Amino acid sequence: MAQDFGLTQIGYGNTGNIFASGDGWVQLNDITISTGQNVLTEGTLLGKVEASGEYIKWHKDATDGSQRLIGVLGCDVDATSGAVVAFMWTRGEFNKSKLVATDTVTAGQFAYGEIIIVEDY
Repeated sequence: MAQDFGLTQIGYGNTGNIFASGDGWVQLNDITISTGQNVLTEGTLLGKVEASGEYIKWHKDATDGSQRLIGVLGCDVDATSGAVVAFMWTRGEFNKSKLVATDTVTAGQFAYGEIIIVEDY
């Protein structure tokens, strides 16, 4: 069940096997995925480019702001030929095998402990 606050939803319960638990999640709507990201699937780890404010695939060695993992893409998108609007989860406990990233995904806490990645239950 989610409570809608316009651009943000807060909910409890498991919305699919991407979540490791139903302890609660926060969804941020209306984010912009940057042009040229091609096809990204649900579960892609995202970082935010500071200069543009747009989101791209998280890369731990980047220097543009996207080196900070701040969200998990909540839907499939195709940004091959233009920026697209999507949503991401900014809080939750996620199954590692369901996540997609440029770098190796490791279990742990990210985004000040708001994103928790665990080995699959």
